[in-house]
Amino acid sequence: MEAGQKLVVKKLSFWSGTREIFDGSGARIGTFRVISPWSYRTAEGESGGTKLVFSNSGWNTWKSEAKDETGRVVGRIERKGWCGNKARIMLYEKEYLWRLSTWGTHFWIEGDGKEIVRVSGCGGFGWEGKATFSQSLDTNEAVMLICLGLYQMRLFEMEVSASTAVVAGGVAVSI
Repeated sequence: MEAGQKLVVKKLSFWSGTREIFDGSGARIGTFRVISPWSYRTAEGESGGTKLVFSNSGWNTWKSEAKDETGRVVGRIERKGWCGNKARIMLYEKEYLWRLSTWGTHFWIEGDGKEIVRVSGCGGFGWEGKATFSQSLDTNEAVMLICLGLYQMRLFEMEVSASTAVVAGGVAVSI
């Protein structure tokens, strides 16, 4: 990916947990997929023949891992608290910072204090989004960073939904 390059991120259908990533010429260069439609806890990213599985364990979704096909941990993600909109990402020995906008409409990833990529339009109801690069980056690494960002966005959406349900349930019971 070159600085200034844009990618398109498309959702296949309304209920789909899959997002496909296309370059400027329309060629598919990667895929992000939630593995189970019943849980956001496990997802995978694929680019250039490399597949990473993203998962978290325990009752919270704050700490996640990225494993390659051999089961080796190649990345870790630590998000700050329930409905946290910042996360520290370690991928292939490099450190990044993931940030989500207040309304959950877009996220960006920084490296060395500078923005690398900004992804917008890919939230829960977004059909087509775009990723814009501010710095040059290896294509496969760039796609995996987008996939990690989408995974964190899904976890954030799950937490917001759960919080909303708890509050709405409490309000409904008290009425």
